[in-house]
Amino acid sequence: MDSMSLTAGSDNQQVRTYSPFVGFCFIINYIVGAGFVSVPYVIWHTGIIAGVFTLIVVSFFIAIPAFWTLETMARAQALENKSLEHEQSVNCDDADFEIRTECRFELPELCRMFLGRASGILYILCILFYLFLSQWMAGPIMGTGLATIVPINIGIFRQCSEDDFGSHIHPADGCWNTYALFVLMFAVIVVPIACLELKEQAVFQVTMAIFRFVLILAISIYSLVSVVKNDISSYTSTSTVESEDSIHYAKFNGNGLLAAVPVIVFAQMLVVAIPSLSQPVSNKRRLVLLYTVVFVMTTLVYSILGVTVAIYKRNDVLEVCTANWKPLTEPEHNAALRALAYFVVLFPSLDILSSYPITVTLMANIVENMYRDDPRQMPDRIARVVHRFVWAVVPIISSVFLTNLVDLDKYSGLIAFFVVFWFPALLQYRSKQVSMALFQHAATPYSSWYSNNVVVIIVFLFGMVATLVTFVGFFLPGSLS
Repeated sequence: MDSMSLTAGSDNQQVRTYSPFVGFCFIINYIVGAGFVSVPYVIWHTGIIAGVFTLIVVSFFIAIPAFWTLETMARAQALENKSLEHEQSVNCDDADFEIRTECRFELPELCRMFLGRASGILYILCILFYLFLSQWMAGPIMGTGLATIVPINIGIFRQCSEDDFGSHIHPADGCWNTYALFVLMFAVIVVPIACLELKEQAVFQVTMAIFRFVLILAISIYSLVSVVKNDISSYTSTSTVESEDSIHYAKFNGNGLLAAVPVIVFAQMLVVAIPSLSQPVSNKRRLVLLYTVVFVMTTLVYSILGVTVAIYKRNDVLEVCTANWKPLTEPEHNAALRALAYFVVLFPSLDILSSYPITVTLMANIVENMYRDDPRQMPDRIARVVHRFVWAVVPIISSVFLTNLVDLDKYSGLIAFFVVFWFPALLQYRSKQVSMALFQHAATPYSSWYSNNVVVIIVFLFGMVATLVTFVGFFLPGSLS
């Protein structure tokens, strides 16, 4: 088969795999979620040069734990092979450290294997809380996005305004009816998709990945063209405001940096998805290359988007940058521009149509992992569908009655630092120790310069500093956090 094939799993089960390209599209759809819409805002308020530098540095440190996760999964596979063979001592070659399709080691299970049961439970709580909140936010993103832009004023429904939401737990009745209607429509679309296997979502996910890149490219090109057109006269003007904006490109704003770090971590969040997204990839020897391409691509795309939109909107850039295009949806603009503006404004809502089913799969896989001892034993199809249905529906129902999670979302972002930096570093260090004790070496097909313990310490310290800086930023006056 071209993009998909069948691999024999345990108990004669057939496990469908897909090509690295299809895997790339799944990863892009998961990582390029709603988080990127705040990148232009933090780049502008940090300073263009400093903001892009921060994006590159944080993305670099986020990529390393992703590679460690592959290494830890390979070492877990070697331990599984050893336990199955009942050998007292072995010298494992690279094949024994190869990640296999028929086994899936989720992060909580890796914690139990290498760090102990207590750490596994703690990691499960951190991951589930983070993922559940991400799913919970999907309802408000979809509901508020459509309710504020679609002119529906019929019977018990009315078009909402930004003031209807604000700091309210839920909007007034007429607006709430409209909001609930669009959340229900969202559920009708994503719940059936979420109940499918990842392999069965391939066509949909590839299509949405292409849509993402096309729309981000359109936003960047429009912003760049607008900058060139509008700034020809501005650069020759003596306007104080324009001069200040131009100087701002090279400025550094500490308050902007405090907001930039968690935004970038959220926009590049991938570690938790690696076990589930790596399992169906057919050529697992190319996983390091695959994830390297993903992080390089997202960093490049975020940089281009952040710089072009920030320079275009400057001090007017909004925290959700797609909202800057809402005035272009007015009737006085031509049809093509209005169509683009509608797509841009609705992008966060359309974006979660593909990312939500992937997150549901991650949640279901992690919960299933809690109830099985053998990583080769997968639940039957009916059980998997029931798990995914529950984890798809519960957050949506919750979002109907509680639409404002700003404060909870802000503080829960700190959990991302534990998930991305702290636990993967500890897993890398401890899994190497265990492998050295049992196999006399810890190298895997996924090992490289980042496998060194010095790198582990540096990334762990970076995670500690990033967590502390972000936490302090919540309470500093004038902070953007």
